[in-house]
Amino acid sequence: MYYVMLEGKVRKELKKIGSGYKERIFQALGTLKEVPTPFKLYDLKKIEGLEDTYRIRISSYSHNL
Repeated sequence: MYYVMLEGKVRKELKKIGSGYKERIFQALGTLKEVPTPFKLYDLKKIEGLEDTYRIRISSYSHNL
């Protein structure tokens, strides 16, 4: 099992997101605990210039941070 860490800013923003999106986000975070690079399940891309760092796209939700 892996550990998923959310920064304070992320936790704060999660409070503003609707429950439907929030449910998808927490489902993806749960998946990341078991499979750290779920390429077959999600739109996952490596972040250039950072070792072992990826971004995961869950939906087309857009929110300015």
